[in-house]
Amino acid sequence: MDITTVIASSALVIGQRIVVGIDGNIRVLKDGEPLLNGDVVLETSEESAQPIVKVSRFVDDNEVDVTDDIANIFAALEQGEDPTQLNDEFATAAGTSSGSSLVAGGSIERDGTEIIAQTEFLTEGFASIGFSETQSLGLIEAFQILESTSDTTAPDAPVLTLDIDSGSAADDFLTNDGSFTVGGTEDGATVEYFVGGNWTTTAPVPTEGDNTITVRQTDAADNTSGSSTLTFTLDTTAPDAPALTLDTDSGSAADDFLTNDGSFTVGGTEDGATVEYFVDGNWTTTAPVPTEGDNTITVRQTDAAGNTSGSSTLTFTLDTTAPDAPALTLDTDSGSAADDFLTNDGSFTVGGTEDGATIEYLVDGNWTTTAPVPTEGENTITIRQTDAAGNTSGSSTLTFTLDTTAPDAPALTLDTDSGSAADDFLTNDGSFTVGGTEDGATVEYLVDGNWTTTAPVPTEGDNTITVRQTDAAGNTSGSS
Repeated sequence: MDITTVIASSALVIGQRIVVGIDGNIRVLKDGEPLLNGDVVLETSEESAQPIVKVSRFVDDNEVDVTDDIANIFAALEQGEDPTQLNDEFATAAGTSSGSSLVAGGSIERDGTEIIAQTEFLTEGFASIGFSETQSLGLIEAFQILESTSDTTAPDAPVLTLDIDSGSAADDFLTNDGSFTVGGTEDGATVEYFVGGNWTTTAPVPTEGDNTITVRQTDAADNTSGSSTLTFTLDTTAPDAPALTLDTDSGSAADDFLTNDGSFTVGGTEDGATVEYFVDGNWTTTAPVPTEGDNTITVRQTDAAGNTSGSSTLTFTLDTTAPDAPALTLDTDSGSAADDFLTNDGSFTVGGTEDGATIEYLVDGNWTTTAPVPTEGENTITIRQTDAAGNTSGSSTLTFTLDTTAPDAPALTLDTDSGSAADDFLTNDGSFTVGGTEDGATVEYLVDGNWTTTAPVPTEGDNTITVRQTDAAGNTSGSS
């Protein structure tokens, strides 16, 4: 039976034995079947990582291992040596279990007769260790076929790893670099990728978004491994720069970037992004604390895949210092004392205000920018200012009395009307009395065309006394 047919029909497995008889016949050795003298036995073994073929010869009821001797014969031929010249070296191999090592011998010519020479040398070489010619020919075929089919172990599936997992987590398989490495491949193996439903040796090029790379290897003996899969997301698109806004633009204009509150908001960031601030020439995840005066906040974001945006800048002025309370003064303190806050003119002046400040008055329990109009009697004006940044001062108060009503003209009477008639204003006594004056009023007399507080002295003859009063608020009566 042909050796190829024997191996194919028997589905040779590890440990199964094939026998080449002296007559060259080949058979699969069944369990319990005895060996015949001179039989050559071949079997596969897993004594090493790579399955090998072991050869022994049954002589005198013993199996003698001749695997190394046969391997040396093949090696001699491959090296251009003549195995027939090494008979002495193999003399011990035919009947002992120790085998023999091959040493240098003759060489063969590499010409058109090489194939014939190889066969002759091999059969004669095997004869040197006790094989018949037919047995040698069968052994040559069996040994070569078994050697070529003895590796039936599939290699492990290759290992697939991302070169760079740039995502926020080291194992989130999110990256901005789709390069990958195939590891764990055997020497001489063919690596294939599953692309479009077919296996190909051309590696796929990762694309934006989700990617699945599936790979396998086929070793030099044509055993194909299972497959490995690498699933990852490729994101090479940088996010937009974040948006920076003041939480409160408390300035007098809605967009003057003047505020008394330095808090700000970073918007437009992607989920999982890292926000960084440019502080003192370096990027940091710690937000800066705005300080009094001019501030510039610069921010950027790096998305979960490691792509970094451009930067955004917010420039503003922080003013948290309240101004002083305004100064309130009466325009005219017309009272008899310079600081009695009694006046006949309710106008007042607000001073000590900052440029751009807003002035407010407390009127009926509410603050308003409309100034109150003083009324007759007691008045209290309360005022404050809010600067351009929105800081509000304490308040100032002005209390005064407004009196705009002129008193009546004083009453002038002769102390003695000594004339014959009681009302003839003829008298021998020029004294007179000024009555009907208000408390605190100033009485004035018209003398020589001028008003004076010095009463005139009546003279012999006709006298005209003219008098008026000016009350404490400065209001002047008519004259009598």
